[in-house]
Amino acid sequence: MELTLTGLFYVFVAATLAPVALSLVPWLPLPGVVLEILLGVALGPLALGLVDPGDEVISVLALLGVSMLLFFAGLELDLRAIVNPRIVRLALAYVLSLALALLVGTALSVAGVDLSPLFLMVLLTATGLGVLLPIMKDAGYLDTELGQVIFGACAIAEVIPLVLLSTLFPPADSTVLQQAGKIVILIIVAAVAAFVILRSSDNPSISGRLQRLEDTTAQLRVRATFLILLGLAALATRFEIEVIFAALAAGLVVGASRKDALAHTVQLKKLEGAAFGIFIPVFFVSTGINLDLSLLDDSLEAALLVPILLLALLLVRGLPVVLYRGLMTPRESLGTGLFQATSLSLLIAAAPVGLAAGAITESTSTALITAGMLSVILYPALGKAVLGRGDNELVDGRHTPAGQDQPV
Repeated sequence: MELTLTGLFYVFVAATLAPVALSLVPWLPLPGVVLEILLGVALGPLALGLVDPGDEVISVLALLGVSMLLFFAGLELDLRAIVNPRIVRLALAYVLSLALALLVGTALSVAGVDLSPLFLMVLLTATGLGVLLPIMKDAGYLDTELGQVIFGACAIAEVIPLVLLSTLFPPADSTVLQQAGKIVILIIVAAVAAFVILRSSDNPSISGRLQRLEDTTAQLRVRATFLILLGLAALATRFEIEVIFAALAAGLVVGASRKDALAHTVQLKKLEGAAFGIFIPVFFVSTGINLDLSLLDDSLEAALLVPILLLALLLVRGLPVVLYRGLMTPRESLGTGLFQATSLSLLIAAAPVGLAAGAITESTSTALITAGMLSVILYPALGKAVLGRGDNELVDGRHTPAGQDQPV
């Protein structure tokens, strides 16, 4: 098998040009991830034809990229944002999202769109936590109480769709119950790993020796992190579970040790440098390379689906914020709804699953991803306009550390 690095070179040309271009044109209301996808489209067969969509080197790095994206989502998640008295309200809001999404899927199916209402229900209720992470981080929301509520609501809408996708649409040689059992095993393995990490960090002798290897050429913390991520991802692959589910679990596992060396900024920066500097841009650029937008020109139905699905995301994920009444002000609810309506990473990752199961067609898959791209362009920008910048304490003037038992 002959592998070349030419395609990967072009991918990194696009990944490097994207942030440079946005810094030169700061008024352009385009998130970096969307520009990377569009540059990928330009590199692919639809335009310049410089990169083969089947390039195996790019495919492997892209898989690591989406895994790292979800890993950091789990790493940044403070479980107290979910596991607290607000959990009932957040859970009810997600149940309402499920009902609304099933209604939308059924209506589209009755209207003649070739798709599975159940599959569309899963996708429409998914918030792109991995995509929102850099946006919320740059805006300073993650360190605010409101930001952790938004992050918690989005985390529920990331984890549950991943579980539903892995169980309701199992491989041909597996059943729903078998897939559910495999997910339970994966969660148990992740919990055991978290326990071992916590016990090791509590032992001064062990933790002291390990910390001495973190800033040497051994870079033990970075290597151990990739070991956990790849270990759970390999297990998920063996069980035919979505790898991104395992990546989110790995982030939660490593996050359990944040009270030790990982809490030091220098250690976290090393991981961020590897993830956002190498792997994650490859994922977004490769998404554009594999995206065949010509299907929207060939199919009027697919072209009309794009605005319908874009509005459906806002309806399904935005409307349930009415249940947050009492937790936040109307302005904060509006901003939260716009953030929740942002989706892309799961739409991209789930497309092959839906195609293999016959739940969607190729043109419907393209329409879903295109709607997701538009949601990333529009909804976070509108949400930031409504809420202001978190680091300037414009989120209703409250800039409190996440997890404190204060009303939002």
